[in-house]
Amino acid sequence: AEPPTDVSLAPTVTTTSGAITINGAAYVYGVGFVSATSIALNGGTDNVSQVYENCAFRTNSASSSGSINVGASNTQTKSVHLKNCSMRFSGANNQVIVSGSALIIDGGSVLSGSSTPSNLFVNSNDRSYGSIDISGFDFSALGSTFNIFAQTVSSAASPAIATVKNVVRNSKLPASWSGVLVSGVNGVGQRYEMRNCDSADTNYRLWVEDYAGSIKSETT
Repeated sequence: AEPPTDVSLAPTVTTTSGAITINGAAYVYGVGFVSATSIALNGGTDNVSQVYENCAFRTNSASSSGSINVGASNTQTKSVHLKNCSMRFSGANNQVIVSGSALIIDGGSVLSGSSTPSNLFVNSNDRSYGSIDISGFDFSALGSTFNIFAQTVSSAASPAIATVKNVVRNSKLPASWSGVLVSGVNGVGQRYEMRNCDSADTNYRLWVEDYAGSIKSETT
């Protein structure tokens, strides 16, 4: 209509070969991104923010090349904010890889029919400038064995007092979930928290992993 009275959720950006890369400051509403390989968000050198609202991200490669990459450098202060966005993966080696950026997820879900990554969110490289904050996300379409986070380096970047804190809260897990909060090394300056996440209504569920130790709710 003229003037516009509504917004559309119909448009898609699709590649049949190669990746989708979006750099620079951006606000995107209601667009589906379907990539033959990877999707890269905010991987440029600018210290800018990107916001995606009611968008969908799908990768069609079953290998590790079919991942969603956020940021690219440990020297930048960038952010990517996903509001009510959905994801779909094509293989166990797909991941959401975060490097040198803050990833904020508010709402959204993994779409039905998605493959189940072994480790969904991966901290890559030195990440003292980055973090992952997830609220109200629906993981229930995944298999019960997936790990929420994975760490690939032994410590946070210099300065040594820097803390990499990754949190998932108020989110829905698959039934009989048996994965772990974080797999791999858990080095100095790294902290992972899961609060109020369950497949049902166990609102007190808590799991914290820190270099100094663990806290985990126990019902028995």
